[in-house]
This record gives sequence, structure tokens and C-alpha cells, in this order.
Amino acid sequence: MLTLSQKRFSNPNYKISTMTPEETLNKIKDKLDHWQIKLIDRQGDDDYYKLSENLLIKLLNPILDCNLINPNRENSRFPAVDLIDKEKRIAIQVTAEDTIGKIKETIESFRIHHKDDYDVLYIFQLKGIGKRKYSQEAIDKATQGELNFRAAEHIIDIRYLCSKMNFLSKDITVLNLILEHLSSLLPYKDKGHDYTILEQFINTTYRSEEFLNRKIDFNSLENYSDFFSHIISVTSFHKHEAAVNIDENIFLYLVRSILSSESDNPLTVCGIQGSGKSSFLNVLYEALCLLAEDQIPVYIDIQKYFTDADHADKIFEKLDHDLDKIVGFVERTKHSESILIIDGADDSFSANRELNQMMLERIKKRFDGRKKVIGLNIKDNVFAPPDSEKEKGLFIREGEIEIILNSISTYSTSFELFIDLYTETKGLRSRKTNPQHLKQYLIKQVKKFGIHRVDLFTLDILSEKVHVNEFTRCGSLSEFFMKYCVSKLKRTSLSATAKQAFDFYINKSMQLDDDVDSKELLFMHPSIRDFLLAYIIIERLKNGNIKKEELEFVYTDNINNFCKEIMNSSASTQQDIYKAISELFNDVGYKAKAHFCYLLGRFGAPLIKDEGKNFLTEQLTREKLAIDEAIATGKLAKNRSEFKEKLLYFRSLYISIIYCCEYGSSELDMANEQYLSILMKNGLWDSINRGFHMEYYGDLPFDPATGPLQKEDDLKKDFSYTYTKLYNKIEDAIRNNIGYSLIEIDVYTLCSLAQHRQISKLGNLDSEKRVSIVMLGNAILRSKLISRNLQKYVSFIAEILAMGDKISFGTFLAEIANLKKYPRTGWIERDIRNPEVIAAHMYNMWAMGYFCLPKESIEPDYDKDKILKMVLLHDIGEASTMDKSKKKKTKFDEEKEEKVIRKYGFLNTYRHNGIDEIPGYFHDFEDQNNDDINSKIARDLDKLDNLQQLYYYHYVEKVSIPDFATWEEELIDNIDTIEGRIILEYIQRDIEIKTELELEVTD
Repeated sequence: MLTLSQKRFSNPNYKISTMTPEETLNKIKDKLDHWQIKLIDRQGDDDYYKLSENLLIKLLNPILDCNLINPNRENSRFPAVDLIDKEKRIAIQVTAEDTIGKIKETIESFRIHHKDDYDVLYIFQLKGIGKRKYSQEAIDKATQGELNFRAAEHIIDIRYLCSKMNFLSKDITVLNLILEHLSSLLPYKDKGHDYTILEQFINTTYRSEEFLNRKIDFNSLENYSDFFSHIISVTSFHKHEAAVNIDENIFLYLVRSILSSESDNPLTVCGIQGSGKSSFLNVLYEALCLLAEDQIPVYIDIQKYFTDADHADKIFEKLDHDLDKIVGFVERTKHSESILIIDGADDSFSANRELNQMMLERIKKRFDGRKKVIGLNIKDNVFAPPDSEKEKGLFIREGEIEIILNSISTYSTSFELFIDLYTETKGLRSRKTNPQHLKQYLIKQVKKFGIHRVDLFTLDILSEKVHVNEFTRCGSLSEFFMKYCVSKLKRTSLSATAKQAFDFYINKSMQLDDDVDSKELLFMHPSIRDFLLAYIIIERLKNGNIKKEELEFVYTDNINNFCKEIMNSSASTQQDIYKAISELFNDVGYKAKAHFCYLLGRFGAPLIKDEGKNFLTEQLTREKLAIDEAIATGKLAKNRSEFKEKLLYFRSLYISIIYCCEYGSSELDMANEQYLSILMKNGLWDSINRGFHMEYYGDLPFDPATGPLQKEDDLKKDFSYTYTKLYNKIEDAIRNNIGYSLIEIDVYTLCSLAQHRQISKLGNLDSEKRVSIVMLGNAILRSKLISRNLQKYVSFIAEILAMGDKISFGTFLAEIANLKKYPRTGWIERDIRNPEVIAAHMYNMWAMGYFCLPKESIEPDYDKDKILKMVLLHDIGEASTMDKSKKKKTKFDEEKEEKVIRKYGFLNTYRHNGIDEIPGYFHDFEDQNNDDINSKIARDLDKLDNLQQLYYYHYVEKVSIPDFATWEEELIDNIDTIEGRIILEYIQRDIEIKTELELEVTD
């Protein structure tokens, strides 16, 4: 949440005007005088006095260098004190009375209740004009010697504030803030009769009742700022900053930015339908009315001109008529400068996009040279236009500052605070709202409906039905939306509207019925759109009146969830859907089959669920052979694009089977192991799995008609939506210590998304996600909710992500290069100078095997290639651990080496080049009880290289090795294989020849 008044005074960039300190100070004193008059005029107005208390907090904090709060907000029974600073032990009583009786009463009450809590008491007299003299003797009787209270020092008023302002004259930042606070109480000078008429015209023509019930003041502006701070991001283009962190009231920041900007387009407010653009712009309009003294704010909503009966010529006639009035009002006011807010300048009704653009340009032309704030719709990634389309028209970013309205995760730690703030702002808009009751209702509904993210639309639509039993009793969001849509449609049916949605969004038909209610639903909000699509899909499938070509689509998370809810609304619907799928399955393409797989794995009725699971298992058995063959023969690599649809279908089979399995069951373990093994060994599958999730959850644009959910991972793209979805599901499982069927797929996918972004030059992995995934990985390892094999991968990911940006794939290569410099421990222990290094040992073993081992053998399992790989990899872990003799290795050393070997095996998940076999080769070599012929030969090569090096030091270098004879005998006696004995003869014969030659030379 944004920190407001507490941080603003320390903000060095805080500015509201370009006035000199002297000019600002004079304006402040003028405001204080005006305030004094208002207080007298409003004698007995408790609301105004309460507002004055809050204003005093903002004025006295910088003057007294304290942090005052109003304790009565938390506790209505706080006698003799209105404002307090507990840390500095200051208390202030604010009063409209200036009698000695009131002063004595305040002192006596303070002495009884607060003398031990505060050291200083001030009495602020709101309406006193001129400093009255009070008897100090009478005051001393009231204090009874228990309180230091001097009338001349501790009784203060507005004149006191004026005198103190002189001490702040050099601090323009604080002066600007004080002026801003005072402006909130006295918002503007009289701008003339025409301004009042203009305000009324704007309110009646463009603004909703929601923002007309109660005028926004400075305090409610802070409530709105707190609320919106949870769902906005701010980008400053003229400063070339990716993002702007604002530690103050967002509306004050924007008002100041707009006023100081030299651009005609200082601000753009963006968001999808229902994200809260109009609400935000309405509050901003009132903030400008409140704070922009020398400007005339104007608010125009383009969407108000679209009705079911209007055509373009009629629309422009109405628009021009209203623009004439507005411009006339502005020019007749005392201040002709104006700031224009244009709302609805988006393509909510996509069929009217061109008309929308023309209207926007017409308005901008009439207000040429004036500042304009524009509210634009941005597409959610689902059904987003191609990137080339975003370069045109309404998708161009305008304004020096861009505000983007988002949604908030219901898993967020600040979600309940967000709901609190929402209900507060709802209470500001409607006196009928009970904030506490509304909060409890919203949290209950969000939890019951399983909603993962909420925006302003979601909260508003739920709040709208808070007292309607028909809606509060709904068991799912799809049921709620069904009733909501039906209640909105007066002249057409839900089926007809859903059909229009399918034709418009899926079939790309631009022909829409004239029914305004139906149109409104189609473009109201992405969640309503997704419900309508799911409704028609299930209805047509159930009734058997869907065309086969209309099945060739795959859908995103929201649409699929609605499909699942609608399908499971009754057992008969489930039975009808199963029957329809089983009859159509073999006659449709891979896209339709993938969607069918989703539905088959989501039945709720036990018997139908079993039927669906059996059907999926049969299809997997049939398809697995074909896919395995494609991988084995290399067809998968050669026909990458051709196989994407098949892989998507194959993925859907696995995921739905996993979804159907009970958590903890052996069949779930087997399915998870098979599917994760495929992802770790095959780069295309792994990339498609990541890309699928990013499309499914909205990080990548999705068009069901042009290659849906087959994209590979685009490492340049942020994966925030996917991250939030998966992270929260996993975190929830850890918190409750309850696993779920898809947890292993979710964990692997989240880790893989981060892993490939961290090392890739194209990668987009921010530090917050990286650190969070490391922490989540460590938590999942402690929880034991995933299998041991996946735990090893997660441990690897946590380790490399913890390295931050100090890692690349070259980091691993550099680490392995240590084998060239780390010496062999056995020779160090025997005081050999310049001893053999690990890499030389491994290479020589390989050379022995390559030159001496036969290509084939009578041994049935003999494999020369496997032996050569084994000898090159058996000591690779020592690149990190260094060499250590087996006799001196501790259990800790063995665990460390095992971890390093696993790490090198998991490097396969970067390049998918078959090196996942490293741990297998290592364990085959290390297991002394392993009778596999290849492992035995590899171990013999290890001994033979050791023996050859021993001979070299003894016979060639003439090094005295104390245990030479016993070591030689031990090595020779333990050669187990025929191949090893043959190589032993080669080595021994070489030494015999060298010895004979040496003797000849000596003689």
C-alpha cells in the first residue's frame, strides 16, 4: 500500500507549483485567513470542525516536527485529547470555545486521564480572533502542579500557524504541501457562474450516479488513493523510466504532474474492460476540481454517445452540440485554461473501433492546445491482436505518464486490506453500504467461487447482488454469471448472446445484432466473455448441434474452468458430454481432442469420472507408441512444427490422467514420473509445456482460431500471470500441508520458466520472482509433498537461482575446466612434485579404452560407447569437490559429490543433449557390487591408469614411493575382466622394455 502523508514531507521531488517561497507563503496566509472566516461562518457545523481537525494534523506535523494522529478514529472515548503523538508525547485538544472555563475543564480532564502518557498539552482554538489573555493563576489551580501548562505558550490558534510559517519560508517542499492541504478545504476561488453550470452539465451528461451521491474531499481522496495503489502501475515516458514508485497520494501526484507538464497529452489511463478506468478518471476529475485552482477540469465520456438506435451521423451531431456547449462554458469562465479528461476512448465495442477513433480525434481537435488525459482500453492477452495491430490507432501509447489498471491476486497478503479499502470507497459512494458486512460477503463469495484474481468489475458485480438471495445462494461463478446475464437480457436469450460471442471471438465474424443488452454483455468484461463462450460450447456439445470444424479450438484457463463448472452442474449433463465426446473423438483433429481430454478429466460424478479416466488411458496407450517412435527415429526433431499439435494432444492426455488420479497413489506417481521424464529429456516438449502455461494463464497472446496453445516459450516475455497462478497454488499446498494431483507439474513448470530466463540473454527474470521461487523451492523440499526425483531437480534450481545474475551456461563449463588443474590426491599424499591432474587421469582411461577395447564382445550387454562415456564422467564431480581418496571420504563428502553429479545431469534441461545420463554412469561406476560388464571394465581402466602412472613415477621419474610394491600388487590383483588383463599386459610389457633399455645403456 502507498504511504501517504507520512512520507510526503520527506520527498525531495515534491512540487505543486512554480511559485517562489515568498509567493507560496503569502498564499498560505491568505488561505489561513479564509479558513478563519469559514470557521466563524460555520459555527456549530460539526462536520467542518472534524475536517479542520484532520487538516490540523497535516499542518502541525511539519511545524512541530511530529507525527500526530487522531486517536478518536480508533477509540471514540478519548477525553480531553483530539490529536496525539505517542513517540514525542505530545497531545492537542482542538476546540471551538475560547473561554477560561473550557481551558480549565480540558486541563483537569487531561490531568486525570493522560498526565502519565504525554508531557505536553496544547489547546488549539479554532475560531479565536486575536489572542485572549488568560489568568495563569486560574490555570495553575487546574494543573495542581502536576502539569506544565503556560497560557502564552500552550494555547494556540491560526495566528500561531501564521507566525510559524515564517520559520518554514526556505523549505518550498513543505510550504507546497501545506498549501495543498489548505486548498483541499478551500478548493478554488470563485470561477464564475458559468463554471457552476459547466459542472452541472458534465455531471448530468457524462457522469454516473455513483460519483454524484457524495462530493469527494481531501480525506476521501486519500482513501481512493490507498485503494487504487494496489491495482495500478505507473510508467513515466518522458523520463524513460520503466516504472515509477510513488510514495504519496497518487491523485495529488498526477494533479501536480498534469499541471507542470508542457505536453498536450500528460497522462494516459489504460486497462481492460472493467478494470476501473472510468472510476479512476472520475476520481481524478474531482481531484482536479479540488486542487487545480487556475484550471477548468472537463470530463467527457465517449461511450455515452453509443445507443442501439444511433448511427454515425446522429452520434456526431450530438457530440458536436455538446462540445459547443462545453467550449462555450470554458471560454466564458474567469479562467479559460482547461484540462480535458476523455473517458471511453477505447474499442470496447470492437465493431465501432473506427468510429471511436474518429470521435476521439474530433474532441482532441476542438480542444487543440489544451491538456488532455485519455482513458484507453488495452486488450487482455486472450484474443489480443497481433503485435502489428498494436502499432495502429488506439493501441498507441499516449501521454508522458501511463497508468495501467490491473487486478489483484486473491492469494496476496494484502488482499483483505484491498477489500477493506474497497468497502470504504463503496461507503463513500453509497451511504446504504455497510462496509463490514460487505467485506465479509465479498471474501466469502471469492473463496466459494474459487476466484484467483479480482478487479473493480468483479467486486462491483458481486457487491451489486449482496442483498439478492437468488445470487448469494449460487454455488459457482458460472451459476452467478448465468443469472446475471439472464437478468441483463430483455429482448434476446442467453443462448443467442453466447452464440454471438462465439461467432465474434472465435469465428471472427464482425456481424453483431442490434440488441444493446446483448452487445453490452459481449464487451462488458473478459470474465463475462469467457463465461458466454463456455456456455455455448457445453450447450452445443450437450445438444449435439455443434459442427466438427467448430470443435477445432483449444481454450484458456478461464474458459476451461467455466466449461468444467457448467458441465458439472448436473450428472445428466456430464453423461451427455461424455457420450458426445466418445462418439466424436475419432472424427476430430488434435485441437478438438486436446479440449476433449480436458473435459474427460474434469467430471465430478464418480462413475462418469472413472469412465473418462479409462477412456483417456486407452488413448494414451495407443498414442504413446507413435510418439516414442517419432522420438526414436528423429522425426520429432525434423518436423518440429508438424508435431506441435500432436504434442499438445499428448500433453493433454497426460495432464488429464494425472488430474484424475488421487494424490499419493502409485498410479499418480507413475504418470508424473513418465511425463516429467519426457519434459526433462526433450527440449521441444519442455518449451511447449512452458509456452502452453503462458498462453493458458494469459502471459502470451492467444487466438483460438490461429494456432492456439502450441507456442513455445518466448524467453523475452514476462511470465507474471503464470508465476502468480502456479506460485499461489503451490504455496497454498505447502501452508496446508496438503498436496494435489498436479502439484509436481506445477512445481516443475514454475522452476523451468525461471531456469531458462535466468541464463538466456533474452531472459526476463526479475529479482523478486527469482528470490521468491528460491524460497518456495526450499519450502517445498521441506514439505515432502513431491517425489524424490523432483526434489533433486528443485534443489538444483534453488541453487542456481540463488546465484542471481552471476551465472551463465559458461559458468558450468568453467567449473568443469577445474579438472585440468586439480591434482590427484593419492600423488599429493606421496609427495609427488607436479602430480597428475584429474582431467589427465580421465583422458588416459578413455584413451586406453578407445584404442584397446574391441568394438564388439561375446558378452551380451557389452557396449564400448557406454564404457568410454563412463570413464570420461566418473570423476566429473571432482571439478567441484576436488579429489579425495575413497578411504578418507566422509558421508558428507559423498553427499556433496552426489549433489554435484546430479547438477551436471540436470544441465540436460538447458540443452537437452542427452547428458541426463551422467548420474546413471556415475552410479554404475561407483557401485562395486554392480556386475554389469561395462561397469567392471570401466573400473579396471581406472586401476590400470593408476598402475601406469605408478610405474611412470617409479621407473621413469625415479621417485621413491614407500608403498610401491603393495600398491602395485593390490592394483594387479583386482583387475577383474579379460579386457582389463589384456591392457595390463600391454602396460607391463612397456615397462619391461623400458627397464631392459635402461640396463643396456648402463652396461
